[in-house]
Amino acid sequence: MKITTAFRMITACAFACLNGATFAKNLSIDVAAATAAEGQRNRAAAQVYFAPIHSEQELHSYLAGNKSTPLDALDPKSEGRFLASLTFNAKGITGFSYEDLRSLSPSEAYSILALFGAQEAIIGIPFDSASTADEANVGLLSPIVIQDYPDARCQPPATCLSSHQQICLSTCQNP
Repeated sequence: MKITTAFRMITACAFACLNGATFAKNLSIDVAAATAAEGQRNRAAAQVYFAPIHSEQELHSYLAGNKSTPLDALDPKSEGRFLASLTFNAKGITGFSYEDLRSLSPSEAYSILALFGAQEAIIGIPFDSASTADEANVGLLSPIVIQDYPDARCQPPATCLSSHQQICLSTCQNP
């Protein structure tokens, strides 16, 4: 009887230790993922902060004060459509249509989106043609946790709604 009791105790301890190790491993993975997601949010916030354009007013000032901009990669009609599609809130850009960016190279689209701190949103743009090197480098931007919503638009105050060829940025949902 003592052997059976001892065996049960050893079995229970081993089971608890294994479950504890599995729990600790899962907890470590969860903590690492949460830490990575927080780092990504901080990086995105810094990109928006350091971007030259945070509002429609700043956009107009930027265009008036610069003879040459990354937007020059778009023809005038495409530039007008793209600029008209931009939406902003107090934090900055919340969304845009990628329809006219599709014909550009990923590098050109990245430069345009960097004006608003939204350069990583190129991940959600299905480019008409991109070199293998461009596609590989866009893939390097893939985040652990996707925060932006392709084929959605920002509906104030903080909702991303389905909308063809638009991207709703995480700043829409975190005003």
